[in-house]
Amino acid sequence: PSDLIDDVREDSNGTLWISTSGGLARMRGGRVESFGADQGIPATQVWRTFEDSQKTVWVLTASGLFRIDGNRGAPVQLDAALTENSRMVAGADGALWLGTADGLMRAGAEGAFHPVGEPGDVLALAIDRNGTAWAGMRSGLEACSDTGCRGVAVPGAVNALARDAQGRVWIGT
Repeated sequence: PSDLIDDVREDSNGTLWISTSGGLARMRGGRVESFGADQGIPATQVWRTFEDSQKTVWVLTASGLFRIDGNRGAPVQLDAALTENSRMVAGADGALWLGTADGLMRAGAEGAFHPVGEPGDVLALAIDRNGTAWAGMRSGLEACSDTGCRGVAVPGAVNALARDAQGRVWIGT
């Protein structure tokens, strides 16, 4: 990969996933190894990884979204582009929420991602204590659940969202 690291994440098995400007690497047992084209992940800009409740690792890249099962990565069909702002979070119900350049997407039990809410570049993403997904966008803020989305009035772009220990979501503009 590259020595320009964008993100480091530890999964539930203790593997460190290292996202770089030149691909993905992992560290297991103190040994760093490339996790690239031979494993199904292209040598491209990798922005971050995410592990869901089923212990599946997801990889957000300039070439799209990939799902890692064991030692193999596979592309996931999306009708949206990912950027360095793209994020993924999981709801308490296991649903996956993905912020893209084209808006928020949700995957339920069936596993396919579908657009929800208004189109636009998602800059930040968080889940509150009630399971509501909050999407910070250039155009403002959306609150989404499995039943739909609603806009929340804020002045300007929402660049940061954080959930505190009480499950409240804090908004940075």
